[in-house]
Amino acid sequence: MTGQSNGGAFAVWAGLRRPEVFGHVLAFSVAGGPPPAQLGPPKGPPSSFQLVAGALEPFRTTTADWRDALGRGGVPVRHSELVAGHDPMLWDIAFLTCLQELAVA
Repeated sequence: MTGQSNGGAFAVWAGLRRPEVFGHVLAFSVAGGPPPAQLGPPKGPPSSFQLVAGALEPFRTTTADWRDALGRGGVPVRHSELVAGHDPMLWDIAFLTCLQELAVA
């Protein structure tokens, strides 16, 4: 499952709610507000998450907050930032980078 901006938030929630369907979540520039204070335990083996944000964009902090919340919940998560704003070029580069990391893992 992949998504960017609001779609990134949808991808995160889909991965949390249906890990048996979405084994890997690639979420970029996660919008939609901060994560809840307490994430419930994953329903079954959790999805793996790769989160990417631009260092120059408004959703940098929200994406990092999701990284922290997922990590506290015991969910496998990787996070990176690129020097970019909230734009499609960031998401294209992040998508290709994440796919390469999944292929190696």
